[in-house]
Amino acid sequence: MINLKYLLILLFIVSCREDRPEKTEQEQIDERAKIIYDSTLAEERKSFFEKYKPSSISDSTYKFTYQLQESINNTNSYFKLTGKIIDIIKKGEVYVLKIRGEFADEITFLELNVAEDLLEKIEESWNKDENYMEAEFVFELIDFSASTGFRALPFDSDNSDFDIKYDFKSVTYFIRGNLVDLLPLD
Repeated sequence: MINLKYLLILLFIVSCREDRPEKTEQEQIDERAKIIYDSTLAEERKSFFEKYKPSSISDSTYKFTYQLQESINNTNSYFKLTGKIIDIIKKGEVYVLKIRGEFADEITFLELNVAEDLLEKIEESWNKDENYMEAEFVFELIDFSASTGFRALPFDSDNSDFDIKYDFKSVTYFIRGNLVDLLPLD
């Protein structure tokens, strides 16, 4: 009777097993390559940030934006930001990156002056099929300002293209600085 019970349990387990298609050899290779790439990128990020020790300021600890502004202006270290280079312009002899990202949990526009060697690094790393390049940026601060903003929203009317609304909750940060280094994420 006990043998029959074990046999029924075994039969039940085997019959409930999902038949999963076997992965092809290429899928297995791709899976292993992704794991290796992800762990390599994690190690690279770790050593990148250990090298510069940039500040990461979160506005969640401040009740008001001016407190964040004072804290940033009183910090004598590098800062970090993850963002996308959306344009590179030349002002006189200086190249400036236009970056959109998030800093202290808010939308941020960042203008960073770039040295020639870093500009070459950006050009080498840029994916030619994309209109932007995502990276981790380490920079020294020149200027930091904040603005509550107007937002242009589509308007359902034949007379107007946009409805302008003032958003009291939103804050947009504008940062100018000098790029120290970057780590491409693409």
